[in-house]
Amino acid sequence: LDSTLKDYTYHRVETALTKEALLAKLFLEKDFPGYPRLKEVDSIADETGETISSRVTIIGLDGKVLGDSDLNGEKLEEVENHLYRPEVQEALETGIGHSVRFSTTIQKNMLYIAVPFGKEQTQGIVRLSLPLSDIEIISGHLKKALFFALLVAFGIAIVVSYIAARFISKPIEHISA
Repeated sequence: LDSTLKDYTYHRVETALTKEALLAKLFLEKDFPGYPRLKEVDSIADETGETISSRVTIIGLDGKVLGDSDLNGEKLEEVENHLYRPEVQEALETGIGHSVRFSTTIQKNMLYIAVPFGKEQTQGIVRLSLPLSDIEIISGHLKKALFFALLVAFGIAIVVSYIAARFISKPIEHISA
């Protein structure tokens, strides 16, 4: 049951994150039909990340990280090239990329969804990510709710079986008396 709950939760989160990535792509294409200025890119990533409660990374076609909702200033400049990250490569090849791996930037296991953006031609990649610890938290809440429901069901079963036993044993006690 635990494995099923984790798989279910993971797929729900992955589906939601994919939809959010596609919305972020539309936002970038709608409001910035040309390539936005570099200073604007990080603020776009920050705003988008805050709005959808995910980490948002905007990556240029050369793999340079142009904006990241979790990094600013000097830290953003020091980030390594992202061109050969599995989700980025898959997004460039198929239009959407998925990956679950350890983030060397923030030192956590993450779920990544990446999609290319650009109207006439691809201008870059927008990538969303969530820590897998969030999925564990959601799974933990589901387990607690399930445990409570089973506890209540067990309590009801005990009360019902006690009442049934009394109902059945009453005539037998009357006959034996």
